Amino acid sequence: MSPVPRLTFPYDWLLQQVLDGRKSASVLRPGEDNWGTDPRDGVVRVGGVYDGCDTHGVPRCRLRVTAIRELRWGDPIPEALWRAEACGDEAEFRRDHLEWFANPGPDYRFRAFWFERADLARDATA
Repeated sequence: MSPVPRLTFPYDWLLQQVLDGRKSASVLRPGEDNWGTDPRDGVVRVGGVYDGCDTHGVPRCRLRVTAIRELRWGDPIPEALWRAEACGDEAEFRRDHLEWFANPGPDYRFRAFWFERADLARDATA
């Protein structure tokens, strides 16, 4: 049996938001298939199950990706994303991601992905 791929969070405070039940989505920059912080990180795909790891590579939870959507920075950010990113509104989401996306222009495209805690799901088979 092959090991479960990882999603190594780039900051421990982001993972803590997941553990606290406040965060259930994240984003990928253009060309990224994962955050690339650990060579054992898996390619993010719908239905994929991953160990959510801290910055030291320690698995802290198990996640299942439920959706991926490509978005454009110049379009309205869906409420479903900014809420799942633990933001109070679209403006907060944009402020929080300006540096991560390196000051994107309106045509900047990125991917958002939503996940659930597979280790907490009633029918967890992972």
